[in-house]
Amino acid sequence: MRELLDEAHAAGMKVILDGVFNHASRGFWPFHHILENGANSPYLDWFHVQGFPLRPYSSDTNNPANYAGWWGHAALPKINTDNPGARQYIFDVAKYWIDFGADGWRLDVPAEIDDDAFWREFRRIVKTANADAYILGEIWHEARRWLQGDQFDAVMNYYFGKSCVSFFARETLSHDFKHPDYALKQIDALEFASQIDDFLGLYDWQIILAQMNMLDSHDTPRALHLMGESKTAVRLSVLMQMTMPGAPCIYYGSEIGMTGAGDPYCRAAFPWERQESWDSDLLAFYKRVIELRRTHEVLRTGDYRCLTAEGTGLVFRRRINGSEAIIGINAGDTEAVCPVSSENLQERAYYRVWPRNNGEVVDLTGDQLSVIIPAREAVVLVNQRG
Repeated sequence: MRELLDEAHAAGMKVILDGVFNHASRGFWPFHHILENGANSPYLDWFHVQGFPLRPYSSDTNNPANYAGWWGHAALPKINTDNPGARQYIFDVAKYWIDFGADGWRLDVPAEIDDDAFWREFRRIVKTANADAYILGEIWHEARRWLQGDQFDAVMNYYFGKSCVSFFARETLSHDFKHPDYALKQIDALEFASQIDDFLGLYDWQIILAQMNMLDSHDTPRALHLMGESKTAVRLSVLMQMTMPGAPCIYYGSEIGMTGAGDPYCRAAFPWERQESWDSDLLAFYKRVIELRRTHEVLRTGDYRCLTAEGTGLVFRRRINGSEAIIGINAGDTEAVCPVSSENLQERAYYRVWPRNNGEVVDLTGDQLSVIIPAREAVVLVNQRG
């Protein structure tokens, strides 16, 4: 870990650890102490024990474990965070690894520790150790409760992911994944724009800029699978991700075309030893679109406003400190002509930086102008060269 952190920091990278503080494994030392000492263990109240002797390795449907486990799993005993000793132990762990050099925590199922005071104290401890540490919660739905500035910095923005999959893969959607907070359905540009506006309106702007915008994770099928193996839909979604406010997150392997259904198929190892299986064109696309975001500050920190949403075509604007970007994305199989009112623009001449960046100047004149977007493609215009 020391070597990993030092090498990552030397390369300008941050490392955020996954904190699973709601539950532990059967091998966790205080739980093991209870196994060995029964009711005489001082750690008895660190868990939710319901009887003796514990049955961590011999339970089944007809003879369930006699202690609380995460979603009933005997292998994952739930920690009693109301216990002062268990609570302090977690806080000590949180501080120890930040002091060690970790750059933040991703919190697993934090809503299952249903205690705002716990998370406020967790934040105080972590931010005291490193004010810039990133605290990210795994919340699949609206999360205003945790994003008031006193608990988390951001959440995993599954809302964004399901909206992108539903729009850009509207004709190829896979329906084999069922989750109450990740319902996929075919939507048009107007509904997509409405969903984007909805989640952008949930939180303060500082929170929006920190949201982890993601298309897939270890808890969903891979994006390529969800999109019916359509790499065009993946490309459009990634371009939307890299031109939106927030912190874009790429699930490992998506950049080389890894696919797979739900757990365990979405968790396959990265094929380091089979480079011939990598989609080099898709990898080159990811590199280009990441470079686009890094080159133009307005795509990272500019405000957001939807200008047009009709049929399969969406046009939105980012703007900050005199810099402006116009982004048009077309999820359809035919060219989209998207009208834009000139009163929403501060310039008349823009540089085209996507799909090619060759210094081409695009003149936008007239009271009512149109952004023309080729089929299954995007256009990005900026008023200042990067």
